[in-house]
Amino acid sequence: MAKRLALIAFLFLIPALARADNIVSVVILPATFMDVLTPKTETVSGSFLWDTTTQVLSNITFTEIGDFGNGTLKGPGDVFLGQNFIGFLSFVMPSGDTFGFNSGDHGIALLSTPGTHQDDLIFRASGSSLDLFHVGSATLTPVSTPEPSSLISLLVGLTAMAAFVLCKGVSAKNCIAHV
Repeated sequence: MAKRLALIAFLFLIPALARADNIVSVVILPATFMDVLTPKTETVSGSFLWDTTTQVLSNITFTEIGDFGNGTLKGPGDVFLGQNFIGFLSFVMPSGDTFGFNSGDHGIALLSTPGTHQDDLIFRASGSSLDLFHVGSATLTPVSTPEPSSLISLLVGLTAMAAFVLCKGVSAKNCIAHV
């Protein structure tokens, strides 16, 4: 009997090991843009979570520090997501400055594979028509999240095992009343 219960417990615990690793943490490493016409600089960095299955970005935070403006942006912007890559992102910072990246400028798209990738960053100061470009880096790390359906299976299995143990020696008719 103990072997049977151990086997049942083992079989119901296997789904708990399943993971939905479709969420990627993206960190845009600090990039400094310099306007050669007005020796001003601006450093921009940011991070967000990217669900590569639903193509949704969340927990978006970008920060700018420098001569053009200082501030933190939290929220969405204009986005173009392809199958497993980000082709375009554009955010307007609280100062009015625009920051983003555009794979159409130099052909560098941000891929969803883990690791450190180059990204084609662009910065435009508020009120300026001059775009400043910078080839920066982004680090992508998978975020391990439990698979919801596996957790439900686990809970159903544990409930069934508990009912089995509690109803041992009681007729099926009286089992529900016993539990």
